[in-house]
Amino acid sequence: MFTVMLRLVMVAGLVAVAANCGGGEKVVKTVTKDPKKKEAKQLVVEAREQATAGKLDQADRTYSEAYATASDAPKLAWEILQEWVEFLGHANRPGRARDVAKQYYDANPADPKGYGLYAETLLRNKKPQDALEIASQMVQLNAEDASGHEKRGRALLMLERMDEAAEELRKAMELEPANAKYHMSLGSALHQMGDINKAALEFRAALKYTPDDSEANVLLGMALRDQSE
Repeated sequence: MFTVMLRLVMVAGLVAVAANCGGGEKVVKTVTKDPKKKEAKQLVVEAREQATAGKLDQADRTYSEAYATASDAPKLAWEILQEWVEFLGHANRPGRARDVAKQYYDANPADPKGYGLYAETLLRNKKPQDALEIASQMVQLNAEDASGHEKRGRALLMLERMDEAAEELRKAMELEPANAKYHMSLGSALHQMGDINKAALEFRAALKYTPDDSEANVLLGMALRDQSE
């Protein structure tokens, strides 16, 4: 708990510093092409090709190089990081994905995106208690963070704290009612709790927003099976 509070104090300090750095003069910026961005994007293309060819270790290294190359372009670096972590997940390397996400989380205490990415990798590594801690930090930073509530709910579900899980997942869905993923998460929790009818309603709601989503269709099919339909 001390670590959590210390981290939140660090975040508050960084936000306060940023708020006091405003200037009175307008700055005119000249847009120039950054060769580093071009190089980073080319490296991502190479990493994708290596991944497709089954050269997973090489692809991992190339994604790492692309991310480092884009270090001066935060938006591009974040996009590369997300793709890198997703690649590691598909490559059945959840531990490596967790470590990569944690490096960003540790280095960027003021960026809520890092909390979400790290929490997601912890869930995929079946580390619900750790995921619950990180997701709770997300909610402490912003009580209206639907992603934080959703991840808290999934962690609680893995810990078999069913009622708390359903409450958190329902909160996430209420904050972002058009998010199909949140409807699926709540529906899955209700299904596990034996409330098949309400679960089916959540899966149907998910399909309303993403009618071609294979996971939502499978989940609805399982609920209908358990309803003898």
